[in-house]
Amino acid sequence: MTTPTPPLAEADCVAILTEWNEFRALDLGRVRGLMRRPVMVDLRNVYAPAAMAAAGFHYCSVGRRDARPDAAKRRKAAEAMLLSNGFAADSCVLPFSGQLAAAASDLAD
Repeated sequence: MTTPTPPLAEADCVAILTEWNEFRALDLGRVRGLMRRPVMVDLRNVYAPAAMAAAGFHYCSVGRRDARPDAAKRRKAAEAMLLSNGFAADSCVLPFSGQLAAAASDLAD
């Protein structure tokens, strides 16, 4: 196999289990384009979470927070909703319901 990308066609998730250079140098745009869902689980911490989110992946790695492509946008919207309802953006007041619960959940991401 000359490239590790062909098996990714229509994949829902890819798991990185090695730090070999072939996997460090993946064309992330091509990988994302081949996959049905852009989800990567990196058990060797080959990639930086922010770079993976920027490439459009939901990215999970060992010992680090998950990264999602829309996390920054969701966080800003969540903060705005909480502030408009009289809560501090870093508030942990529970229970929330409906949209407030979703906003609080987005702040935790």
